[in-house]
Amino acid sequence: MSLDETDYGQYLHNPEGGNLDVNWLKKRLYSKLKDEIIYLKAQASQPLSTFLDKMMHCYQIENVVSIIMGARHGQDPAITKSSLNPLGEFNF
Repeated sequence: MSLDETDYGQYLHNPEGGNLDVNWLKKRLYSKLKDEIIYLKAQASQPLSTFLDKMMHCYQIENVVSIIMGARHGQDPAITKSSLNPLGEFNF
């Protein structure tokens, strides 16, 4: 409730209702951070935009490793996808 009146408010509405899960909250806050980085990258000139791209590489590597480990252990792809970090998405 404390974050409802901040910029995070629109990211914290739970469509299913019910109790908030810590992992769900963490994913939503990372989504907000990703949107802020995308905005900053769109406004940035060359050295900063390149740095922001390179900064995202560690999260992308983490996601690739999670996908490989999930497949290796026979984990359901939907569970693996739901556990990925939004900062590591490749659609920047």
